[in-house]
Amino acid sequence: MKKSNFKTFNFKTMDGKALTITCYLFTTATTWGHRAWFIDDLGDFKEVKINYYNRTWEAFTYESVLYKAVRTYYPQEKRQKAQRVFIHKQLKAIAEHEAEACEKWLNNWTKQYNALSEKTREHIKNSDVIIDTIEQGENLLKVAKIMDVMDALK
Repeated sequence: MKKSNFKTFNFKTMDGKALTITCYLFTTATTWGHRAWFIDDLGDFKEVKINYYNRTWEAFTYESVLYKAVRTYYPQEKRQKAQRVFIHKQLKAIAEHEAEACEKWLNNWTKQYNALSEKTREHIKNSDVIIDTIEQGENLLKVAKIMDVMDALK
């Protein structure tokens, strides 16, 4: 199993204690998904996982597995349910922050794309380019800007 893209999330509980959950992407020959691990109040190591078959539909990377980890950390007991709701609010704040950052990036990318020449935009529209990541979007703009410069030099 290959593990990558480790990210640690820090939450505060209602009584001010820290809850740290570390997530990562795992891949095997037949599946992929997200795992999250933490150490509970008793000092026991816990790990949860979610397998995916296509792509995730999350507000931010690791959202689903974080919710699962919080449900595991705080079962249905009344006091623990309140803690879970408290941490869920923090997860929603992360989602809102990620959405704002994504919107800002997309607006900036769109401005740069619209500044390209009509010819370059047509090349992109007629190509089979698919953008799945921010890095791919940035690289597409870099190449497109080079195409504009080369056309201007002709």
